[in-house]
Order: sequence, then C-alpha cells, then structure tokens
Amino acid sequence: MSEVRTQLLTDDASGALVERRYRLRVAAGPDQGKDHALEDGTTLVGTHPDNDLVLTDATVSRHHLEIRVRRDGIEVRDLDTTNGTRHGGARVGQVILVGPARLRLGRHTELDVEPVDAGVELDDWPGDRFGDVLGTAALADLGDPAAPPRPATAPGDPGAPLDGGAGRPPTSPPGAPTATSGDVLDLPFKEAKAALVEGFERDYLTALLARHRGNISRAASEAGIDRNYVHRLVKKYGLEVDRG
Repeated sequence: MSEVRTQLLTDDASGALVERRYRLRVAAGPDQGKDHALEDGTTLVGTHPDNDLVLTDATVSRHHLEIRVRRDGIEVRDLDTTNGTRHGGARVGQVILVGPARLRLGRHTELDVEPVDAGVELDDWPGDRFGDVLGTAALADLGDPAAPPRPATAPGDPGAPLDGGAGRPPTSPPGAPTATSGDVLDLPFKEAKAALVEGFERDYLTALLARHRGNISRAASEAGIDRNYVHRLVKKYGLEVDRG
C-alpha cells in the first residue's frame, strides 16, 4: 500500500491542528455501504474488476472515474463516460473538491467523498531552532502551558525576542496576548494549548510575510507549507499583507 497523502488544517471552531484524509462511500445504488480509503496516487472507480473501487451498477462505465488526492483537495475526473458524473446536479468532466461532496455516477449510484479528520498532538520541539527562529522559550511552552516563565534574555541571546534582532519586526501585533499570559495559563490544558498554537501561527506568519514583503508564494516555499494554507491563515488572523 502506498503512503496516504494527508492535509494539515486548522479547525475553524476550535483552532486545533488536524490531519485530514479522505474516503469514498457508496451512499445509494446497488453497492450501497461499500467504502474505500483514498491513497496517494490515482484511484480508479468503475465496474471493471481492475478498478480500486469496483461497482456493479450497469449504468456505470467500466472505467468511470479517476480520483487523485492533492494538497489542495480531491481531483475528480470523469473518463468520458456514457452516462456521466454529476456534482451538485451538473454534469462534470473534472472538478476539485475541498470538503464533503456527493457525486452521482450513471443513473443509480451516489458516491460520497468524506473527509476524515484526526487531531494532531504537538510535542515539545526537540531543538532550539525552527527555520530562522532561534530560542527555546516559546516552542517549549507550546508543549506545557503550565511551565514556569522563562528568565529574561538580552537581545541577541538564544531565546531573545525577534524584535531585538537585525531589523526584524515585532512578532505579535499590538495588544495581542503573549504565550505566558495569565489568562491563557488559567484555561484547561487543551484550550490553553490551542491558544498558544494560534499565537505561534500568527507570530510566525507575521515575521515570515514581512521577510518576503508579502509574497505568499515565496513565504510558503520557505516555510515548507502549501500556499493555500498560508492564504487561509492570513484570512483567519486578519493579517494585512504589506507588499511594499
């Protein structure tokens, strides 16, 4: 079995980091109840025995659908079938799905594309560097909100604030709560951890975009994350992208 490609997303309701995979489930038709976990690479759907998901609906073509898991969603391509594939009532040749969706294959089969999300536990960062960020205070505190405050450091020392570096902007917008805020440390563990993760995401993204003058493509490349994910974080935290 090939490695399953996953997506890392931030849950809109809780702010928690989740790992997303996908599966196919036959919701209606002769094969109702049959399911198949999507793997990396191409998944074929149809009535021929060599498909990954084999259906018995006579109105479905022998090779009906080709499905690929991408970093930005699920790519579905109809293989020039006789009875077609429909999404939202419209016949489609190719479509990118970014969440739950239902497809109609032929005349009788309805196929659900279902995201399967699992929470991601964040452990302590094992080193003292994350990209260009040097220091242990903020990253270690992510793993244990009850950790005692770190001692103050002079600019230039490991763990010193980034705004003490060479021309780096402050990592937090004015008025933003700090990682050691008493309000955060008084929260239950999971809520405190989520708040700290949000603070890290916001601060890291602010400094990252400042280094690249608001160029999201270059920022995403340096950080090793998908450009669309950077767009979502910018929107989530209401950041102003300075392209000056």
